[in-house]
Amino acid sequence: MRENWKEIIYVLQTDFKVGMLENKFRDDIAYCLRILGWKPYNGSVRREVSLPIGNNNSIRPDFVLHKDNKEIPIEVKRPGNDCNERQEKQLLSYMRQLKSNVGIYIGSDIRFFYDDPNDSADAICVYKIEFDEDDNNGITFCELLSYDSFDKEYFELFCKEQYEKLDERKRLRERLDVFLNDDKVEDYLKDLIVEMFVKEGFVKDEVEEELSEIRIGINRNFKSVQINQDVAKTDKEYVTNENKVKKTKNCDKFSLNGRDFYPKNRFVLNVVYKYVKEHSNITYEELKEVFYDDLSHQKKFIEKKREIEKDAEQQPDLLNRFFVNDPILLNGNIEIVVNNQWGDSTNFPTFLKYINKFYDYYRRDKRTNEVTVYRKNNS
Repeated sequence: MRENWKEIIYVLQTDFKVGMLENKFRDDIAYCLRILGWKPYNGSVRREVSLPIGNNNSIRPDFVLHKDNKEIPIEVKRPGNDCNERQEKQLLSYMRQLKSNVGIYIGSDIRFFYDDPNDSADAICVYKIEFDEDDNNGITFCELLSYDSFDKEYFELFCKEQYEKLDERKRLRERLDVFLNDDKVEDYLKDLIVEMFVKEGFVKDEVEEELSEIRIGINRNFKSVQINQDVAKTDKEYVTNENKVKKTKNCDKFSLNGRDFYPKNRFVLNVVYKYVKEHSNITYEELKEVFYDDLSHQKKFIEKKREIEKDAEQQPDLLNRFFVNDPILLNGNIEIVVNNQWGDSTNFPTFLKYINKFYDYYRRDKRTNEVTVYRKNNS
């Protein structure tokens, strides 16, 4: 499915560069659907099907996917168009005419919409795919929409699960709001601080005494903890500077050949893949010695795919922490997967320093697009 997603990005990349007209963009989307197996000649995809409304009116979705007597509408807008409320309602009207709880919007990105049959609210976006070769959601898109394996009930179930996650997040935010507005929130935070320092060996009474001179509050807008030293005690006041520039996420990309650049986690995957390709007879145990667990600051850097899938029965989040859709095949038909949790403040700098012993690597600055090469250092 990764190759299908790459081909879709390749087909559409010019459309986004030049701001292609909507009609031409629709033609290219039709071609992308053919990549996934949806073809007009067998009726699996139809364009601008007329759906009657009342006695004299009709509506025409751009595409309707059809399989096993079940249909899903697709609404296409110009590349770069951000979906608005009117377009959402337009897609919803197609969904309801086709008696479909799911629909797809394509414009500046791809969006799955889900209409909960148990309430009267409008359909909402539950899943978003960026037109980026490195967006793993694109692979999920290809897996879900591949004609040969397509199952509308499974697709609806996927969208329903995303909907429930959003609903759960909404409840979490509401609970947080209640918590943050509680008059006792400062006491809760101080109790946590006391517990932490006591575990480090400090005396509880002394920690509580020090904290009595400090006021703590949380400002949701700035997502920072504000700590004010008691003026009466210290004659000084310490406050977090709300105007201070936030530390931004580093989005630089990395490459082994100076041509193909990847975000941090996919660069790590690419390094492991290259090493295995160069050492085709390497065993799993030998590879674990090269890419050892401590290097990732995680419990596991690489692991057998079947072990991750087995452990995920008890810890489902593991499937999100490894590249399970991109296994690397070792000699002996052993599939291994690579950890995808990498950050500038944790393990990635250590990894770069380590692999620089084996390879040159290139770093492209996200802001300036300037490329810096780091030559192999055997020392």
